[in-house]
Amino acid sequence: MSAVIPSWLKEVAPATCPCCEIGRTKGFIDKTLDKITSFLKEIFVSEDFAMQDGIVQRIDSRIRILTFFILIFFASFLKSFIPLLAILSFIILITYMSHIPISALFKRTAPVIIFTGIIMLPSLFITDAGIKTTSLFVFRVAVIVSIAAILFLATRKTDLLKGLSMLFVPQIFVMTLAFAFRYIFIFLKLAENMHLARKSRIIKKVNTKESRAWTVSRLAVIFKRSAAMADDVYLALASRGFTGEIKTMENHEMQKRDYLWIGIVLFVMLITIRL
Repeated sequence: MSAVIPSWLKEVAPATCPCCEIGRTKGFIDKTLDKITSFLKEIFVSEDFAMQDGIVQRIDSRIRILTFFILIFFASFLKSFIPLLAILSFIILITYMSHIPISALFKRTAPVIIFTGIIMLPSLFITDAGIKTTSLFVFRVAVIVSIAAILFLATRKTDLLKGLSMLFVPQIFVMTLAFAFRYIFIFLKLAENMHLARKSRIIKKVNTKESRAWTVSRLAVIFKRSAAMADDVYLALASRGFTGEIKTMENHEMQKRDYLWIGIVLFVMLITIRL
C-alpha cells in the first residue's frame, strides 16, 4: 500500500500562528533596525569607492581634508546661484574622475536636501523674496553636503582619522570618532539580538504600552553595557601601551600632485569669485 503524503508536509513556507500576526510582516522596530543598520554600514563600513584609483583618492589625506573644508567654508558665504553652480559642477567633475557614480553622491545628499526644503518651506510665505531666499539656501546646502559626501566617499576611515589628527584636531575628538565607527555596529547587533529574543518568546500581539516599556528598558540595558564596554576597552588599550596615536599604512608626504590639487582648488575659488 502506497503511503499518502499529507498536503501540509509539502508546504515550503513556514506556517504562522493563525491567531496573531507574528511572523507575517515586519513590525516598526524590525524595519527601523534594518534601515538604520543598512544605512550605517553603507556609509561607515563600505570603502569600495575609497579604494578606487581616482583623482581625489590619490591626494594626501591631510590636503584632501583641508581643501574640502576650505571649499565648504567658501561655499557657505556665496550669495548667488551662478558661483554655487560652478562649485557644484566642479564637485560633479571630480566625482566622475574619482570613479564614483553620481547616483552614490545623490543618494547621500538627497535626504539632507529634502529635509532642508521641508524646514524652509514656511519661509516661502513670510517675505516677498521668500522663493529666491529659500531656493538659494537649499541650493547652498546641496553644494555643501555634496562636498562633504565626496570627501567621505573617497577617503578611508583610518586615513580620515589620521588626517584629522595631523591637522591638530583635538585627540579626544579623533578618538571619539574612531570608537564610534568601530562600536556602533556592535550595539546595533545587540539591539537586534534583544529584539529577536523577545519576538521568539511572544505568541500574541503585544499592546503599545508594553512595547514602549520594553523599548525603554532595553535602551537602559544598552547604555549600561556601553559604559561597561568603555571601561573594558580603555583597560585593554592601556595594558597594551596605546598612547592615543592613530597609525596607518599611508605615507604622509607631500607629492607634486598634492601641490597641483591645491592650485586647482584655489583656481576654482578665484574663478567663482569673479562670477
